[in-house]
Amino acid sequence: MPNASTIHKWVLDNVGGFSKHYEEAKAIGAETESDEIVEIAETHEDLQRAKLIIDTKKWTMSKKLPGRFGDKLDVTSGGDKLSIGFDPSLKGE
Repeated sequence: MPNASTIHKWVLDNVGGFSKHYEEAKAIGAETESDEIVEIAETHEDLQRAKLIIDTKKWTMSKKLPGRFGDKLDVTSGGDKLSIGFDPSLKGE
């Protein structure tokens, strides 16, 4: 198994499309962690320890894949979606 610095170099250099495979592997790992969270919540008898493990896994997942597991930001105005379309009346301004 190559060391972490070699893997990071491959990601940066995208050797043989490695970056795509690396991102797919990270996604699979995060999904596995998600399944583990459910199992811990259902089977762990020490509730405080289970909460710590679950919170740590959730935090780690949100950093690894923020688009999928990160906090969602509400970028609306009063609950209404903001329009970002083109307004032809502003042409030339």
